[in-house]
Amino acid sequence: MKKLILLLLGVCLATVLPCDASLKMGKGDEVPKKAQKLFEKSGEQVLAGNLEEAIVLLNKAVDVYPKYMKAYLQLAELHTKLEQYEKAKQSYYKILALKDNPANQFMVNMKVGDLNMLQHDYKAAIDNYKVCEKIEVPVKWKPRVEHVKFGLAKSRFILKAKNDPVPFAPVRMNEGVNSSIDEYLPIVTADEGTLVFTRRTPGDRQLEDFYTSTRDSSGIWKDARLMGQPLNTDENEGAISISPDGKRLFFAAKNRPKGKGGFDIYYCIREGDSWKGPYNIGEPINTRYWDSQPCIAADGKSLYFVSRRRGGEGGSDIWVSYLNDDFYWEEPINLGDQINTDGDEQTPFIHPDGETLYFSSNGHIGMGDADLYVVRKDKNGKWGKPENLGYPINDEGNQSGLIVTPSGERAYYAALTDSAGLDIFYFDLPKPAKPKVFVTYVKGTVKDADTKEWLNANIDLIDLETGETLYTTSSDPLDGSFLVTLPAGKNYMYNVSKHDYLFHSENFSLKEHNPEEPYVLEVDLIPIQEVVVETVPEKETPKPAPKPAPKPTPPPPPPPVVIKEEPVIIKAPPVIIREEPIIIKEPTPIPAPPPVVVEEPKPAPPPVIVKEPTPPPPTPVVVDEPKPTPPPVPTYSSGESVVMKNVFFATNSFELESVSFIELDRLVSLLKEHPNLRIEIGGHTDNTGKASYNMTLSQKRAKSVYDYLISKGISAGRLAYRGYGDTMPIMDNDTEFGRGQNRRTEFTIIGK
Repeated sequence: MKKLILLLLGVCLATVLPCDASLKMGKGDEVPKKAQKLFEKSGEQVLAGNLEEAIVLLNKAVDVYPKYMKAYLQLAELHTKLEQYEKAKQSYYKILALKDNPANQFMVNMKVGDLNMLQHDYKAAIDNYKVCEKIEVPVKWKPRVEHVKFGLAKSRFILKAKNDPVPFAPVRMNEGVNSSIDEYLPIVTADEGTLVFTRRTPGDRQLEDFYTSTRDSSGIWKDARLMGQPLNTDENEGAISISPDGKRLFFAAKNRPKGKGGFDIYYCIREGDSWKGPYNIGEPINTRYWDSQPCIAADGKSLYFVSRRRGGEGGSDIWVSYLNDDFYWEEPINLGDQINTDGDEQTPFIHPDGETLYFSSNGHIGMGDADLYVVRKDKNGKWGKPENLGYPINDEGNQSGLIVTPSGERAYYAALTDSAGLDIFYFDLPKPAKPKVFVTYVKGTVKDADTKEWLNANIDLIDLETGETLYTTSSDPLDGSFLVTLPAGKNYMYNVSKHDYLFHSENFSLKEHNPEEPYVLEVDLIPIQEVVVETVPEKETPKPAPKPAPKPTPPPPPPPVVIKEEPVIIKAPPVIIREEPIIIKEPTPIPAPPPVVVEEPKPAPPPVIVKEPTPPPPTPVVVDEPKPTPPPVPTYSSGESVVMKNVFFATNSFELESVSFIELDRLVSLLKEHPNLRIEIGGHTDNTGKASYNMTLSQKRAKSVYDYLISKGISAGRLAYRGYGDTMPIMDNDTEFGRGQNRRTEFTIIGK
């Protein structure tokens, strides 16, 4: 509060009082030159930071000229800065003694009232402000009038709050979290198992970095460790926000590449035990102005943050942006003048109920420089009037950065200590400050039903009464865990699904559940067992190998040319032998003729060689290429059944209730993902009533589901339905719970 009042005093002294006509000297009231010179020298000392020396010079000036009102005004200001409040009051009263007119009465009582507040004398401050209320002032003095009204209301509030304190027993967190330097802006996960906070680093630069601590099984917080890169850099990071499931992280950082302004908002996504990112959230959330202190709502669809952009109420304001169906952040909306003032509103925290907002402000009526407030939405979704959390949660100092657990029972915040600066505390929240709707958290694990390995599966949480999907999350691939927050006192359904697994559905009630204890779910997903059948092509009768074509019979060789053996008679002229091929045969021996003189014969031409004709090439044998073996056809091991626990019918009716369509659409998706999957829809009842009636009713209910699936494009050839009546109970029918379990609809894989 001291800081705020000093600021207000400074503004008023600098911009208001020097302009008051009451401070002008009248005729004959000329300030001696010696006093003027002393006054001017005091101003030089003020600029040099020598306030004590300036006061000495001003006192000399008023000794020279006791009516020097400007000197008394300057003395009052300097004494206030040095926290010499009684001396400051004396200087103000000197002004009033010199000229007791309405303007000076208003001014002096306003300033003395502020000083009394700094001294925690609120009754005296009220008396001063009441004097101001009775004085008629010009219209242009409206800012001063508003200041008086604010001071009067604040003084009255403080007196009342101190006379009616709220229960408050803060516990300082252990040395694993707090150190000798500043720790502030804490945030915890819904199960209070992980704490993340901002720590100011030692050294000259005084940077801000993120640290995290986890709590062991005995409830002790372990030594905080630096979160490291990419979250922390050599610049400032602060105001972190983690979604209740611990998988999404938002924070503010300064001077990062591609930043929009001095401070921008960034986000990261957890993958296993590391963070992916950070990513600049971009426009329209980030601007060239200061944008910081993000807080993500539990459903991940609303982001509250603080900005000094244009269009606000003044100072820093709280804004909200909503995530649309296309996963883009919409244009931010100012929370309005019910929450935002012309002062500074900061550190918003939206409770997991989505209807309760905690924040700090120095613009609302409160105890100190900045107080903590709570504001709630009404039945129409509009924000109501902020309520101060009361004394001693708020005191005359500066309070900010409060967060509240889902149950609404415990709060964490940072407070100033005498020896270690800002440290983190927790305390039980007083009943008036608690959320109206208690919130618990649902945590669980998902694993393979056969191998027991952890699975990364999709999880949808749905309001059973409205059919609205409240949360969509996924289980951690390393340990299969998931966590969501849900308002207590309502009924819910959930659906767990993963590709190549049968989905799992359940419904549960939190109406009687203790909001301080988690609702634990353990889900075993049944894998869709594909039985691979090797498809063997049908045997074809082999075609007989074609007989090779017979070789053509070559034509008989032409008969040799035979030369008739006739006796050669030598005549003149000489004998000419015909030019024909000559084949010489051994002559049959005959008696030797008389000697004959024969001319030397010409060399005989080579014999005519008749080639055997080349047979035509054989006709090629055409052999059919073997047909490729078709891929294995998946079929499924039959007999696996899934109870669809979120398929509902009214009593003695076979008409599906509309909330059932959510689950049936999951089944449609499963069948479309596995086009070879065939199922039977089975209807079951308890043993109440006649067996014949139960059989008929179960048959009609199974048929209703069958018809719905067909209406969504599933082939009737892949579906079967059957009513079993009360013939296949899974529990005894002696209790209402058992009968409720026996009344069910399920589907069973029937293979190929």
